[in-house]
Formats: sequence, C-alpha cells, structure tokens
Amino acid sequence: MKNRLLDGEAVMEPVARQKLQETAGHGQTRLLSLDQTDLGDRRAGLMVSLRVGDRSLPLAWIAEEGAANMRFEGQRIVLERGRGWLPAGAEVLGLADRFYPSVALFEWLQHNGWPDRLRLKGKLWADPGAGDETTTGELARGGHKRYLPGCSCLPKGGDEPGYFA
Repeated sequence: MKNRLLDGEAVMEPVARQKLQETAGHGQTRLLSLDQTDLGDRRAGLMVSLRVGDRSLPLAWIAEEGAANMRFEGQRIVLERGRGWLPAGAEVLGLADRFYPSVALFEWLQHNGWPDRLRLKGKLWADPGAGDETTTGELARGGHKRYLPGCSCLPKGGDEPGYFA
C-alpha cells in the first residue's frame, strides 16, 4: 500500500473514473465506503471504496505508521481524491463502519451534499438534544428507530451499535 515506486493514485484513477461513470449510466447512487484498519499494530490503512454489487473496489488509500485511528486529515485526503474522480452531478451515499468520526467529517459530508450512513462505536458520547448525554450504544438499544434532529439511529441488534443517518 505504501511502495514508493508505485503511484497508487495514477494506477487507480482510470479504473476508478470508469467504474464511477458506469454507475451513472444506470442512474445509481454511488455507495462510497470509508474504512480504516490496523495493519499489525505498526501501521494503519485508510481507504475509500466504491461498492460494486457485493464487492468493494478500493479507489484511494493512504497508509501511515502508528495506530489505526487516523484523524480527519487522512479521511479528507482519500475522500477528496475519490470525489475528484466522480462524474459531474453524481449522487453519492457515504458509508463508514465503526470508527471515531469528527465534526469535520460530518461538515465535509454535508458541504459536499453526501448523505451518509455511519455505524458508530457504541461507547461514543452523544447529546440527543434533550439535555441528557448518553452513549451511541444506549441510543441504539430498544429495537426500534429513534430519530434525532437531522439524524436517525437504526438499531443493529444485540450489543452492536446502530447506524446513524
């Protein structure tokens, strides 16, 4: 992922543009997924992928030394790269799974007009707007949809946190 002799962006750009354009012919909303992973406790990888059927095609990625919890700056890099390859007027749904989001990420998604579905860790603190703070896990419990101003929590089941949209 981080070979200095290989320019991943140059290799992926024509493939990414082609796949992103193909979905335009079908009038589909492009599902772009942001995912980060720990690569053996020494490195972290962060990528944005295009969902194609039941698979994901990695479009852009970065790798860094250190923990897997990359901050917004890394997220912005891969999101901007993927956004730059989208056809004009493309509809996008941003997806992300179990990481620590930031206000900056939500602002970036809103600014670019991307609705989102983010599955959050259950131990994040949230203010549902009624003056009480609780965790995202507590908001997701109960087996029914909960709606917050500009946000809904869709329970996953068990101890899994819900998806926030």
